[in-house]
Amino acid sequence: MSKFQKITGIIVIMTIIIFYITSCDLNNDGSLLTVNGLNVNVMGAVVYINGVPTDQMQFLNLVAVSNARAGSTNRSSPFYLTDRNDKAFKQSGTFFVVLTTGSINYYLSGVVFHNGSATINFSDMSKHTNLPLM
Repeated sequence: MSKFQKITGIIVIMTIIIFYITSCDLNNDGSLLTVNGLNVNVMGAVVYINGVPTDQMQFLNLVAVSNARAGSTNRSSPFYLTDRNDKAFKQSGTFFVVLTTGSINYYLSGVVFHNGSATINFSDMSKHTNLPLM
């Protein structure tokens, strides 16, 4: 495991822990991320702003500066999304979503949300290691 992978893993897991500590409301007025065909065990989902990274350094920079807008500690789809104020995520637009498995595998995709909800196919997500190094 490279140093980059270790740092990235620590940052993403810490982001999920922050959301776990601050977000306990599972009845959040319908703010859902549905991932069809999810076939891996996940620890949660994090929604970031600022688009989808095109390489691993951009991925690390995005998660390192804590651009997280919402998160969920659900371990399966649908993911109930809350923001850091324990309120339902209700934003619209394209956001960068990361699913973490608790290991060094992170699945990511740009996702279009409408009023805090979105549906994507797991097959449309890619591993962060599929991104070029730079």
